[in-house]
Amino acid sequence: MNLNQNALNQGAAAGALVVVVKLIAYLIGVEAYMSTSVGLGSMVFVIAGMCIACIATRKVDGHLSFREAYFSAWLAAGVATLVVLAFEVLLFALVDSEMANKVMELTMDSMENDLSGIMDLPESMVEETKASILWWSGAQGKALGWLFGLIFWAVIAAIVGAVFKREVSNVIR
Repeated sequence: MNLNQNALNQGAAAGALVVVVKLIAYLIGVEAYMSTSVGLGSMVFVIAGMCIACIATRKVDGHLSFREAYFSAWLAAGVATLVVLAFEVLLFALVDSEMANKVMELTMDSMENDLSGIMDLPESMVEETKASILWWSGAQGKALGWLFGLIFWAVIAAIVGAVFKREVSNVIR
C-alpha cells in the first residue's frame, strides 16, 4: 500500500497544531481545555490539514480523482487525530493522572447546573455517568473514541474530496 506523503505530513502538522492548542488550554485550566472554542478550533485545524493535503497532492500530480482526494483527506485526519490521541493518553496517564477526575467533576457540575431546574438525577445515574466519564478518559476509552471518530472524519473526507477533486489537469474549476 502506497501512502500519500502529503497527507501524512499535513496530518502530522495539523495534529501538532491541535496539540499546541490543547497544551496551552491545559496550562490555563481544565475549563479552558474542555471549552467549545478549543474543540471547534481543533476541528478547524484538522479540516485545514485535510484540505492542504488534497491541494498539495493535486499540485504534484496535476489531477486528483475523488478516490485519491478522499483517501488523502481521510489519511490526514487519521494522522492528525492519532497525534492528538497520543498526546491525550500521555496527558491523562502520565503528566496529570488526576485530569480524568477534573474532567469528570467539571462535566458533572455542568450537567447538574443545566438540569437543576428541570429534574433531579437519580443517584444511580449520577454514579453510572461518573464511571463512564472516567472510562472514556482512560487510554482504552480514548482509543475506542478515536476509532469511532474515524467514521466522522470519513464523512468530512468525502465532502473535502468532492470539493478538491479534479479529474483532468487542464480543467479549471
